[in-house]
Amino acid sequence: MKPKHALAILLILLLELTAFLPSLRDVGFYFDDWKIMRLLHFSGKDYASLFSAYLFEPCALPRPVEQFHFPTIFYFFGVRPLPYHLVNGVFEIGAGIFFYLCMFQFSRSWLFAMCAGALFILYPTHDATHYWVLASSATLSMFVYFASLFCWNQFVLTNRKSWMISSWFLFAYSIYNYECCVPFIALNLAGSVWLREGRWRSGANWKKGLLEMIPFVLIVLSLFLYQKYFIHFFGRSLTPVTQFSPAHLADVLAGGFNVSLGPMGISFLYDRVRDGMQCFSLLWAKILLALTLVFTGGLAVYAFKQTPSNDEPFTKADYQFLTVLGVGTMLAAYSIYGFAANHSPYLFSMYNRINYGSSAGAAILLALFFYFLGQLLFKLSAKRRVLCTFLLNSSMCLILVLANWGISNVWKLSWLVQKRAWDVLLANKEKLGKDPTVIVGNIPTYAMWAPVFDGVWDFQNMMQIVLNDKNVQGGTLSERLVVSPESMKDMTFNYVVAEYKFDNLYLFMPPHGVFIKAVNAKDFVDAVDKNCNTFRPTKKTMQKWKQAVEEPIQNEKPANKN
Repeated sequence: MKPKHALAILLILLLELTAFLPSLRDVGFYFDDWKIMRLLHFSGKDYASLFSAYLFEPCALPRPVEQFHFPTIFYFFGVRPLPYHLVNGVFEIGAGIFFYLCMFQFSRSWLFAMCAGALFILYPTHDATHYWVLASSATLSMFVYFASLFCWNQFVLTNRKSWMISSWFLFAYSIYNYECCVPFIALNLAGSVWLREGRWRSGANWKKGLLEMIPFVLIVLSLFLYQKYFIHFFGRSLTPVTQFSPAHLADVLAGGFNVSLGPMGISFLYDRVRDGMQCFSLLWAKILLALTLVFTGGLAVYAFKQTPSNDEPFTKADYQFLTVLGVGTMLAAYSIYGFAANHSPYLFSMYNRINYGSSAGAAILLALFFYFLGQLLFKLSAKRRVLCTFLLNSSMCLILVLANWGISNVWKLSWLVQKRAWDVLLANKEKLGKDPTVIVGNIPTYAMWAPVFDGVWDFQNMMQIVLNDKNVQGGTLSERLVVSPESMKDMTFNYVVAEYKFDNLYLFMPPHGVFIKAVNAKDFVDAVDKNCNTFRPTKKTMQKWKQAVEEPIQNEKPANKN
């Protein structure tokens, strides 16, 4: 490996460590991470038991490769969040390295490729993929996909069949693990056309490239057939529902550009940078940032000295292709969500994982913009052009590091509350007795967009792990609860998610470590009214609950006399 590539890879590694390592000990599991942890916790200790339990999990069946992912990590580390985040960090670094290598193949510019790779590893629009353990599947798929694209470009450049076969295999692995990379076939086509003599102006290149895409299309078709027809032979599955609407697709694409490079994304970035400034008090953050700045300064000197005075900048064709590549990557990344009515680009949501693919396109466009500014300002000096581009991109990377520090705060706050609940439950295991029902309250449901406890899918699963009892029931104090003298029901879209009887029921307030036993509905409502002062249901909900337990007959609808 050439020294310049080793230095670029080291920069990507340092940026990943600087942006995310300081927070890793303070983040944990979120939302339906607990569902998977609970499933594996009660499945047995040997790998065969873990794998067989996860094999027929409805959410895993549509993605067969994912069935190896979580059981393998659990086998070695159990219910400890740090190793999961470290493994995900390795995936992120791998994705960044192969993205850098692919950009070098496309541009033949070490400077541009390094800038794009640095921006990609730091782009802050998809924080769920950093902290939500289940979203690490998307990170793994992105890592494997860019490895596949690298192999494909090598095949185009060398015509060695081993690179082609490796690319097919890795592409299949990527989309059978998580289907977010399906539309990136367009990038493989770009490699087939651009990397051959004549580039994209050659009709022969287009014809050959389209024919070369047939194996990739067949791999995608095999996934579609598996999810549509064959998966049902293995059990009940949560197969993604597809529903195409041109209007929805247009909204998704427009929204995607807005959150990635538009006013919404800029506003989000500004607010998160302000939050990130508070993290300068952390010693780890200071040390890592200092190391990265020193290394970046040395890298700038290296780039300045290694650049020959007659180094040729990008041509008009280079700018055209890389612009199309960046925009096309963003369009491709979001296009798949035009077939999912319940997926739209968000920033203030844990579902912002869908922005991961588009961050690659945004990184290409931003790096190209900085390269263009350097060329515009220093037309006659190659060394100064390189230095200007490097400094502009480094400044942006510093901003993105601060933004990622700020973003991590919401996930750390959520885990702090969850960990407190874990510790108090464990300390009161004997007091709660056999098969208790625990409703957690006086805590936020979400810390901004990072989930704390939202229902049975997280709190109950976590509590069953802590108490090592599959029969305990748990829920959250929320507006969804429908209270009656006999029981409480957690209702979502007119569907009963859970029902709680008043046998051995406790209201649990983690901040104070308090459990209040409620022997009937009135006790429970009174306990909520008197004790949940910080986070509590609305006045309207409290009034409805009081009326339901004090005057149940008035809570019934009169019969229709007509």
